[in-house]
Amino acid sequence: MMGQGPHEEIMAGLAKQSMRHKLFHSTPQLDALLQTAQSSIPDAFLAYAANQRLTMNWTTHIHLLNWLCREPVWQPRMTSGMIRELLMAAVIRWSLTGLDHVTVKGIMVVSRHLPSEAVGLWKSMEADKGSKVVFLRLPEACNEDKYALSYTDNCWKDVIWQPLL
Repeated sequence: MMGQGPHEEIMAGLAKQSMRHKLFHSTPQLDALLQTAQSSIPDAFLAYAANQRLTMNWTTHIHLLNWLCREPVWQPRMTSGMIRELLMAAVIRWSLTGLDHVTVKGIMVVSRHLPSEAVGLWKSMEADKGSKVVFLRLPEACNEDKYALSYTDNCWKDVIWQPLL
């Protein structure tokens, strides 16, 4: 097998930059931590994700959260603000890629790393207005990662929770 040429190296570098942007553009607190720590989080997480065959869709930030909270170096540095940012990034990415769910009005996610809160998003029905992110207190603590879709505007009643895989 031949080694990588200059074109392949450039393309690999661009792909890595693109993934770094997707992971950290919408998580400024985590990005600031990366800058101060001179971290290799992107490379280590992407290697883990490939090894675990994780789906790199809207759930990517939740996979990153779970990985960070398992890593002895990063787990103690994770704040509730960073966890909220990662969950917000997930629901925002869902709203940008969830076009196959045209009847869905919103999504809510919960994480075992923030057991008493949920992060929700209501899709905007107007082109010139953004989606609305909301934070909700849970009536009881959650010990797993899951999500629920709402088919009614501004109503989380009668949702069916699905596990996040």
